[in-house]
Amino acid sequence: MGMGSTSSRFRSTATITLCAVGLAFGVQWLVGPVTAAPRIEWSVAESAVQPFSEVKPYTPVRCTLELDEPAFVYAVSFDLMSGALALFPSETLRSDVVANPLPAGTHAFPGRHLERTLSWETSDANGAMTYMLITSPEPLDELQTVMKRMRQVGNAAFPQKPLLGNYAPAVGMDEVWPRSDIPSAPLRAAFGLEEYDHDGPMVPLPDGVHASALRLLIAGATAQQGGLAERVQGELQRELGSVLSPGSVMTPGAPK
Repeated sequence: MGMGSTSSRFRSTATITLCAVGLAFGVQWLVGPVTAAPRIEWSVAESAVQPFSEVKPYTPVRCTLELDEPAFVYAVSFDLMSGALALFPSETLRSDVVANPLPAGTHAFPGRHLERTLSWETSDANGAMTYMLITSPEPLDELQTVMKRMRQVGNAAFPQKPLLGNYAPAVGMDEVWPRSDIPSAPLRAAFGLEEYDHDGPMVPLPDGVHASALRLLIAGATAQQGGLAERVQGELQRELGSVLSPGSVMTPGAPK
């Protein structure tokens, strides 16, 4: 038993350790690098909500995203009346949120502009509405291309830009997807998430992609929904005063 036995045990331990290290590296090579899950918190009318909460039309929606690493971020909403809308990136959004890829840190969406906090707003039609946010360590080229054919949500048309409306994309309305389509694999994956808890660590998808889906039920819409038009009129009257004549403002988000 002596030195020979001790040396044999040492060699056995070293062999097991090397095998374990090799297996770990092999697994990492097969599945790719492990990406830390971003964390997200959704806010509806300034508060946290439960999945499938019932809310009124034009309710403000925001989210805060925490990234441990730089990431490409994409946000889209979907309901059967409006279809898929590009929230971020959006050709018409003017805010302090930087362009993709976003650096590590905390990011508030849709951001602030001219000292005002912006918000997305729920649909003016009764029914289910889903907000989807996707992160990826690499650009999702197919999703970026798809989003250019969606109506864009932004604030480019307003003097102080406090309200976000729906705009035609640069490619024109003839190129917009049918309203019943969710025209992207990552979006369909996010839409179909079986994880209903929308706050906290985001749900992992293949290739280091993560997703979160906020699901709401819009209720209380009427055939003569005037809340948004009245707010827009008020904002523009404050900014432009007597330049505007009564009835001269079109409601943002009206179909184009």
